[in-house]
Amino acid sequence: HCPSIYLALQPKGSYIGLGSWRPDARTARAIRLAIVERPDEWKAATADLRLAGDSLKRPPRGFDPHHELIADLERKDFAVSERLTQSEVTSDDFVERVMVRCRASAPLLGFLCRAVGVSF
Repeated sequence: HCPSIYLALQPKGSYIGLGSWRPDARTARAIRLAIVERPDEWKAATADLRLAGDSLKRPPRGFDPHHELIADLERKDFAVSERLTQSEVTSDDFVERVMVRCRASAPLLGFLCRAVGVSF
């Protein structure tokens, strides 16, 4: 459950995903604890991103239901995902476009890697 970059290339269904998608309970807890311990870093890492995925129906056990970042603590997924059009995938500058997206998500990936204790 290491944070990662995922690139899916398929006709009419290409996308890029970055972050931690459906981490196991232990990994999700580590990420949530990092959010609580370093809220400013989390806010900075996610400021320009639209996080994707599902959320829990209620606060995770052991976390303050009134925490300022409760919506993020309730996440099941700590990731961003963006569809790629067929014209983007087949463009001459496709690799550079993907790299731009990866660079924009680097603060999120760095935060998640530190939270789960892996190098970035």
